[in-house]
Amino acid sequence: MAQAILKPSLQGEIEADVEIKAPATKFYHMFAVRPQDVSKASPKNIQGFSVQEGEMGRVGTRVTLNYVLDGKPQVAKDIIEAVEPKKNMIKYRVIEGDLMKEFKSFLFTVQVTPKQGGRGSVVKWNMSYEKIDENVAHPETLLQLCVNMIKDVDKMLAMLKPSLQGEIEADIEIKAPATKFYHMFAVRPQEVSKASPKTVQRCSVQKGEMGSVGTLVTWNYVHDGKPKFARETIEAVDPTKNVIKFRVIEGDLMNEFKSFLITIQVTPKQGGRGSVVKWNMSYEKIDDNVAHPESLLQVGIKMAKDIDEMLSSKE
Repeated sequence: MAQAILKPSLQGEIEADVEIKAPATKFYHMFAVRPQDVSKASPKNIQGFSVQEGEMGRVGTRVTLNYVLDGKPQVAKDIIEAVEPKKNMIKYRVIEGDLMKEFKSFLFTVQVTPKQGGRGSVVKWNMSYEKIDENVAHPETLLQLCVNMIKDVDKMLAMLKPSLQGEIEADIEIKAPATKFYHMFAVRPQEVSKASPKTVQRCSVQKGEMGSVGTLVTWNYVHDGKPKFARETIEAVDPTKNVIKFRVIEGDLMNEFKSFLITIQVTPKQGGRGSVVKWNMSYEKIDDNVAHPESLLQVGIKMAKDIDEMLSSKE
């Protein structure tokens, strides 16, 4: 049900709670990780959803949304203002486009909550805004468009065969040379904890030699404020491409995942100094209630940036 929370000024807030059949994590994942699929689910409302800068699921990422409102094509350029995977919540702030002709500010907040005592979820779609003057109507028609879109996305998710397999990744730009960053993980990972002590407490070799396939390593790390550990085997190494793959075989991740593979590849930037680290996670969840590991990906991103700072300071 939609409701308006109107204020005595040009500011306003309206929202709707929409019951859906899909699990909360699956619906949230659509908007936080693969929004390009929204136009497939609701083509009458959404014509396109593309990333212009950054990575989906990360604060600061810029996206462009092409939609149809009152029978007319519209465009909105948004920036992701907040992301909370544990709460299945994401916020988009409009910075350019048709809405800016009538509003000084416009913020969308999407939060998905599992239903208590039953299957399905509730999507809370909130819009807070400031109009340019009193002649501008409150955006009830835009809210209705979003409600229709939610229902369309839910229908598509219900039609999809449940898949417990997933893959997420991030590209991180760094200043360090590709070979130097790769060398840190392939040859001397024990120094990762020195570079990023808040994320990695220790990395030790249990069996074999670093940089060799079959080597067994143990990582002690911090995730969501809690100490965790992962025992991994090096599954593949390709020094010519600066690629190394770690497969998790024991540890906390195995409580929620049947399999988990981390691939790190570092590529020199074309036409400039520095490199790009591609941090990829492919996995199979034990069931559909397990969230996609976006927060763990953020740990990897933070670790990569900390390592880059240490390597850059030594140049």
